[in-house]
Amino acid sequence: MPLLIVDKTPPNVPWEDTTPRKERTANDDYPTPQALADAICLLLRDDPAFNLVPTVIIEPSAGAGNFVRAARGAWPNVPVGACEINPAYREPLTAIASHVVIGDWVDSVRNIAPVGKEPLLIIGNPPFKHAEAHIAAALTVVDTHPGSVLCFLLPLSFLGSAARARDFWPNVGMPNYLIPIAPRPQF
Repeated sequence: MPLLIVDKTPPNVPWEDTTPRKERTANDDYPTPQALADAICLLLRDDPAFNLVPTVIIEPSAGAGNFVRAARGAWPNVPVGACEINPAYREPLTAIASHVVIGDWVDSVRNIAPVGKEPLLIIGNPPFKHAEAHIAAALTVVDTHPGSVLCFLLPLSFLGSAARARDFWPNVGMPNYLIPIAPRPQF
């Protein structure tokens, strides 16, 4: 099953936010810097290892829409759906996405995933505390749409937990691709 986890930022992308964080935000809402979202989408589009040409793109934790904008820039003729739990993002997402669902991705996955369209690209930066559920829900769609790709931005440490090694990865499969990018940025 295709699963690509991208860790951090491509070299020479000046976007790092070094603002110290003392507390986690509600829903782990840490917007991906636009330059990073753009770089990831362009990598998936242009790198011969991927050469991705999706028919539909879905961002399951869209936030302010940086991955939606990046996907629109990389694939301007492809519809982009956005799912976001925070209703405050409805208006900005509606302005840039083809379809917006306000709700939890895990509960809404079937309301936003198209039937009979493939390949899909599911891309984003899921809230870390809900990443396992986001991956599992996304794979229910990816696994039924041949050629589809799941690309989530997560810290490399997400792979290494003993509990995930025992309980999660054996059930969903290990990532097919991993792109570690250093140095580790803060945002």
